[in-house]
Amino acid sequence: MTTRLLSVPIAVHIYTDSLDSSVLLKNIIGVLMLLSIDRVLQLLSEGKPVEKIAELASCDKEDILKIIQEARALISSFDKAAGKKKIILKRKSLQESGDNISSLLTGAELSAMPMDARLTFYVAADTESEAQYSGIGIVIYDEDGRQVGKVSMYIGKAGKYSGVYSGIARALRIAGLFQAKDIRIRISSDAVRAHFYNEINIDDDKLLKQRDELLAMIKDLSGCRIESVSDALNDKAAHLASKGLERIRK
Repeated sequence: MTTRLLSVPIAVHIYTDSLDSSVLLKNIIGVLMLLSIDRVLQLLSEGKPVEKIAELASCDKEDILKIIQEARALISSFDKAAGKKKIILKRKSLQESGDNISSLLTGAELSAMPMDARLTFYVAADTESEAQYSGIGIVIYDEDGRQVGKVSMYIGKAGKYSGVYSGIARALRIAGLFQAKDIRIRISSDAVRAHFYNEINIDDDKLLKQRDELLAMIKDLSGCRIESVSDALNDKAAHLASKGLERIRK
């Protein structure tokens, strides 16, 4: 019986003894894939952006993102807790080029946030009628309807509509950071939705300026719609907004 030595380009040697060629090929591809994942994770740990890694590897950005997703799947298969560990890729997007990303992520849990994905944001605000202290809540879903993130935070004083605007602004900035596409912002306010489509005039100059700033942000994103939903459908975001407001009472 003859034992053969195969040498692949990455200097990995595999000894086989009458091994089926298709099985051998799968083994080699598996080794190559694992080494690719290792290299990508190493470059990410060094702070290299996804675009730069793709450039170094002479491949498309989508290929790198696929490897990252494969790494997450492999980790989860052995350690589900580690697979869900929060990883923030501090890539500069158009909206966040001059901002402090850590402040954007205050009050956020984004452990499962995908990159370059279709995302839906349910946004709500809770404002005390007298003091006008406000909290915002955001629940984020991917295109398969899985919850991939949430935000609950106190934002200071804000009016009835301004609080919702602030929640929308936070959602848009998160969408920009993760380069989301075909974005849906869902709120339980017909009036605020109408503001964005010029169906209702805005008499408050400060609110009008805030609305125009949000429209400029939307223009820079890869498709975005503001939609109105019932209070029942937005109850999770409303609960998070109330929790954010409670922090000022402690």
